[in-house]
Amino acid sequence: MSYAKKALAEFIRVCKPRGGVFIGDIPDAEKQEESLRHRQKIVQPPEWRSSIKAELHHQYYQKEFFHEFLGTKGIKCRITQQDIPEYGNSPFRFNVVFRNAK
Repeated sequence: MSYAKKALAEFIRVCKPRGGVFIGDIPDAEKQEESLRHRQKIVQPPEWRSSIKAELHHQYYQKEFFHEFLGTKGIKCRITQQDIPEYGNSPFRFNVVFRNAK
């Protein structure tokens, strides 16, 4: 989480006063188990997996993390469920939007 806090602090720092920030495709911690089951069902070509030479691991976040951290900076955020047709991971992801309070 310290990396995420540093990244959010940097977004705030470089954002123009009253400018907006959109962070999309965030893996939802509340849906992690369901997401992992879904990913296990997906058949991926063996040559693709061997080309990356590693397993893919996602960092999952609680929605409350964004409300709490941004709240300490005097910033309110809006969190929306991701809804992208034809994107299989969409049900397990969310998006965050906020405006710089400066």
